[in-house]
Amino acid sequence: MITLQIFKENEIIIKENDIDEHLYLIESGTVKVHTEFNGKEVILANLSQGDFFGEMALIDDKPRSASVSALETTKLNVFHRNNFLDIMKSDSEIGVTFLSGIFNRLRDSNSKIIQSAKDASEQFETKNIENKTKVYKIKMEGLTEEAILSLPNNPMDIQYFPFIIGRKSRDPFSHKNLEIEDRFPLQISRHHLSFEIKDNKLALFDVGSTLGLAIDNERIGGTVKKNGPIMLDRQHILIIGNESSNYKYSLNIKIE
Repeated sequence: MITLQIFKENEIIIKENDIDEHLYLIESGTVKVHTEFNGKEVILANLSQGDFFGEMALIDDKPRSASVSALETTKLNVFHRNNFLDIMKSDSEIGVTFLSGIFNRLRDSNSKIIQSAKDASEQFETKNIENKTKVYKIKMEGLTEEAILSLPNNPMDIQYFPFIIGRKSRDPFSHKNLEIEDRFPLQISRHHLSFEIKDNKLALFDVGSTLGLAIDNERIGGTVKKNGPIMLDRQHILIIGNESSNYKYSLNIKIE
């Protein structure tokens, strides 16, 4: 049985160290996963529509390792551990969504482990390392009719990373933060681009698109043998697709 629960902005969904036997799938809205260290809040992740959390409740009975709070009014599909397996058998789409998310998190964890090992090695050789973590926000605004219609809001704020943009499709293994409805001749691939934090800087990557993209007239992806990163730190013009694409946007970067 699936229940629908609605949480208001700043309302706590999961409290760290509590025992909870539910898995949560976000139908709409955004949440933050956070903990406390030395009296300060540490944000571990921001999740949005299509993401899930609380999956460890399906595996063990240990207390929650972090808290989860709503960043805005958020609707959640809630599954109890006792009937989740039955739901997976009866609804293959939910099962595939869950497994796809697990695989993505494993890949992300492996990448972070490798990067952490590299960073630890470099710290022995480098003095006066800059430790202050920067917070980035992107205001993405459509500059053409197609671009404006592709966004849920114009302009749209992007505040959590990685943030993946691609074409809307029925592929259950295709996970995007922004899905764009595109028609033939197609300009946007199922997985097209990603905004990510790399070495404490905001970076843009092409993630395997067919036609690539342009940022301030510099092209990456597609037939260009370069997928990035392109570092972002000011106002930029982004075109998704080839030179004639109407998916044109301005990117205004705010750094805190």
